[in-house]
Amino acid sequence: MNAARRGAHFERRVRRHLEAAGWYVVRMAGSRGVADLLALRPAGTSAEVRFMQVKVRKHALGPKAREALAKTAWYAGGTPWLAYRGPAARRYAVILEALPVFAERGEEAHAE
Repeated sequence: MNAARRGAHFERRVRRHLEAAGWYVVRMAGSRGVADLLALRPAGTSAEVRFMQVKVRKHALGPKAREALAKTAWYAGGTPWLAYRGPAARRYAVILEALPVFAERGEEAHAE
């Protein structure tokens, strides 16, 4: 399986994982945009929007891409997240990690 196919397969797995947890998920396949998935929690349970970048390896998302994701999420009123596959022993695990939130004035702010 080539890298693009492996990535798309993992995106679909993350989508199913989030949907099972009650999220509405839109996969932005082929968009080459900032986020791979847009996850929305229904308004009745404290509405939340997550812009998610999905990577097979945790460290595959560089600093510029992290900043772009955080900035886009901030402008849209959402939060930036990284979804990645667990280490070899847990390679089928989906790990979700909140990324630092973008600070407009260059101040350090972090996701809760």
